[in-house]
Amino acid sequence: MFFPEKDRGKAVIRYYESTKGLVNTRKHPLFWLHYAIACTVLEEFERAEKYFKTAYSFAEARDFNAFQIDNHYARFLLMRSIRSKDQGSCMKSFRVARGLIFEQIQTERLFYPFRVATNIAKFYDTFAPLLSVEEKREIARAAKQVVDRIEVLPKERQDQRYVSECRTKMRHVLELAEAL
Repeated sequence: MFFPEKDRGKAVIRYYESTKGLVNTRKHPLFWLHYAIACTVLEEFERAEKYFKTAYSFAEARDFNAFQIDNHYARFLLMRSIRSKDQGSCMKSFRVARGLIFEQIQTERLFYPFRVATNIAKFYDTFAPLLSVEEKREIARAAKQVVDRIEVLPKERQDQRYVSECRTKMRHVLELAEAL
């Protein structure tokens, strides 16, 4: 492993802190994206959000396609909501994440947005007891849209591991929502 097992999170942060000022990293959107991803994994969500904003800012300044940032930002929004269990802001985060995911599943040729969409199931499982019936239905409609999109993909893409897992998770949400 690149980083020691003991204090791995601190080592990762030290790495990014020591390289963020280099000429090749200072204004590169993908550097800040990866720093934001590391902070998300470490569940340092406040710091991650700051670095996502930085990544978006540098992407915009360069006329850089932000689809990778969008994908990970959607994941971040869902993960942060799930971990914090903040009922007050969860649906706002869900709606932003859903918009980013839906935009990507229309055009993305790889599995990335479907892998992120699997988090919708965990989001639903986490918040279902706290949500209104209409909010649960909104999440179920999103799950249905993802399943519908998967169903029109070429067979080899449907069978891809993360896409198949996503379909299973979205069907789980739909089964739970049928009881509403």
